Amino acid sequence: MALVSYRTRVNAPIDVLWKHLLEKIETPEKFIPAVTRSEILGRPGPNTVDRLMFLDDGTGEKPTREIITSDVHTRSIVFKMFDNPVWSGIVTNTVLDDRDRLELDITMHWQAKEPGHPAGDFASACFAGLMIATAVFTIFLATLSGD
Repeated sequence: MALVSYRTRVNAPIDVLWKHLLEKIETPEKFIPAVTRSEILGRPGPNTVDRLMFLDDGTGEKPTREIITSDVHTRSIVFKMFDNPVWSGIVTNTVLDDRDRLELDITMHWQAKEPGHPAGDFASACFAGLMIATAVFTIFLATLSGD
């Protein structure tokens, strides 16, 4: 089971960070380099999105379907994998607002569905990808002028 977490300080107002995290739900390709395209399949409830996105790790596009729920009160977003042939699990994005600093925590908790599957070795690559995606997102936020 791959459980990885990355936390980084964000130098942007909380409302700006939250706005862009919500935008990442709708258009992940703007924020995550490996995502080539995405499609919203539906909105099964308030603050819930059914999304299909395509990831390319250099071996071709692979579909990943997720049910995504956001909660403005806890400033957290849960991305739950759905119908993935290899993985089951979740990714969370949580905004931590401690009076003097703002942080973004991204945690991935994935498990290969088949024990011993080669995807199990993918955990370290996922962690590296998670750090890179978070860094790209943080750099993007740093360029904002409080829009």
